[in-house]
Amino acid sequence: MKKLLTLLLILAMASGLAPLSVVAASPPTAISAPENFAAADYMGSSVYCTLSAPEDLRKLIVQTDEERGYYMSIMAQVDFKTDGGSWHYSPEWDDRDTYSKYVLYFYNSLTGGDGGIFLGGQYLTFKNMFPEESNIPVESGFNSWDWYKSHSMTLRARFAIIFGDNIVFSDWSEEYTLSNSSKMDYKKIMNENSPTLVSSKIEARGPDNVPWVVLQLGRHPAAVQKFNAAANGNMWTEIWLRKLGDNDFINVGAAPFSNERISLDISAYFQENLTSYDAQAYEVKVRYKVDERSYNQSGVTSETWLHSPFSNTLSYGMPAWSAASSWATNELKKADESGLIPDILKNTDLTKPITREEFCELALVLYEKTTGKTPTPYAPNPFTDTTNPQILKAFALGITKGTSATTFEPNKTITRQECATMLFRTIKGIVPEADYSITGVPDFPDQKNIDSWAVEGTKYMSKLGIIKGDDKGYFMPKATTTAQQATGYGTATREAAILMSVRTYGVMP
Repeated sequence: MKKLLTLLLILAMASGLAPLSVVAASPPTAISAPENFAAADYMGSSVYCTLSAPEDLRKLIVQTDEERGYYMSIMAQVDFKTDGGSWHYSPEWDDRDTYSKYVLYFYNSLTGGDGGIFLGGQYLTFKNMFPEESNIPVESGFNSWDWYKSHSMTLRARFAIIFGDNIVFSDWSEEYTLSNSSKMDYKKIMNENSPTLVSSKIEARGPDNVPWVVLQLGRHPAAVQKFNAAANGNMWTEIWLRKLGDNDFINVGAAPFSNERISLDISAYFQENLTSYDAQAYEVKVRYKVDERSYNQSGVTSETWLHSPFSNTLSYGMPAWSAASSWATNELKKADESGLIPDILKNTDLTKPITREEFCELALVLYEKTTGKTPTPYAPNPFTDTTNPQILKAFALGITKGTSATTFEPNKTITRQECATMLFRTIKGIVPEADYSITGVPDFPDQKNIDSWAVEGTKYMSKLGIIKGDDKGYFMPKATTTAQQATGYGTATREAAILMSVRTYGVMP
């Protein structure tokens, strides 16, 4: 006869067991089920179970006993079945005298606190906890993933939380099956989910004023939390910084994935020892990383790091570009302050030529900022070389066209006359009923080099003062000789396009 199997994971001890003398609130009588529950094999004879706190429990975790008005002890029961058999749950699991028969103690999970920890995990060793169970990986000499190649284990968890003298059981979590044949699409998870940065601050700590960066992250995406659990809790959050004067971001370290609040010593990068870093100009971004070997189902046996896309970038006192011409800086600052520089152009060298894709995003930001409207991407997508929704929005508005019926060539650079024409179309999309007469607008000295389809747009933009010629009045619409092509003559730069955009924004009604 099988021994009663009760898995109790003590996930946190919020305080001692002495009752409070003053009760400020009534303890809850119900709690939501664990979220993002999953398990991973460990050394063949254990599983590592990880779960996350639901919203109602998160609110309780961040409070002290005094704030809640009662003490709280968080535990979880984990039930399992092998090879499609029966669950081990029985009514005794609900009995206060017997529910705690199998207990694993640990105190660093679901504690909220300075680290913002709202997920917890623990190793469950079968040979110690269930010596009489026959159909689990406890065979003599068993020390590998082999058992799961011909067997499966399905697990579920529920909270068992003590509030004062009462115990509250949650519903069961979603089931998770651990086997070699049951695999997550983990590469898709890593490719499609990124962290969210909420805030950042550099603090001087200790008598030597050592700089530490303190980051607050948003809640980790559910899919990534579950993959982290399935990967033995081996996910990390990688921190990248760039300070004023540096061209590139630097990887300054990594923090455990469990932390939503990260504190990291960055003295190796910020070598100044200041009493305050409030005036320090820098920007920061983060991403997830995990060694593919941690996920047994991957079959990978050598070190292979997977990375998520980067989070949003938080910038403090930094320009929105890595390089720009001095003559353009003032207007670029206006564009940045007005929110007219799209993400695709941030932290780039603005002296370089602008691409068709980049200009579409620039034009869309101008359109959306001015009209307050968000256009719908053109559907179905006619292009085979891009899926960028901003391009498809610009195409739907008539701002841009394809280079053929099926191609867009997003990485192709554009000429000054193309840039002026597309911006002219953007203006017409913003104010379709305006007077677009170009009567009386003088020609540029190099007017003969402007293609007929670009005359209206370039002249109207000149009329508004949005485009200007060089010191001799030449517009330089395009390269007309091989030598000019070699020097980039007539090619629109990123900064020139941004300046056209911010000038347009300034004259819009």
